[in-house]
Formats: sequence, structure tokens, C-alpha cells
Amino acid sequence: MRMKDFLLGLEDDLRSRGNYCCYCLQPQDGKISCCQENHFVPFNDLYEEDQKAMIQEAADEYAQWSKTQ
Repeated sequence: MRMKDFLLGLEDDLRSRGNYCCYCLQPQDGKISCCQENHFVPFNDLYEEDQKAMIQEAADEYAQWSKTQ
């Protein structure tokens, strides 16, 4: 699998998970508030740099996991 396809798959996965806190980028997961605020938005509405950071974090987590397999 090409890296570009892998990263697009991660982006699709993050997009499908629902809303995220605007401040700490954690998934809403049924919470009413986070960071003492109640501002949750879809992945696409996050700042582009936050989206990229979340995708990179997911890729790094996968890389760490794959080293143990």
C-alpha cells in the first residue's frame, strides 16, 4: 500500500468517528463537554493544521504498533 493511500484511509477513519473538541482534538464520544467547553465540530471543520497533526499522530501510532508485530 502506498503511503498516500494509507494516509487517506486514516483521514477517512478520523472523519467517520464523529465530532472532535475544538481545543484538544479529542473525540466527542458522547461527552457533553470537554476542556470545560462544549464546542465540538466535525473533522472537516477543524483547522487544516490540526487535521494534519491528527492524521500524523494516527500514522505514528500505527508505526509503533507495527514494530511490535
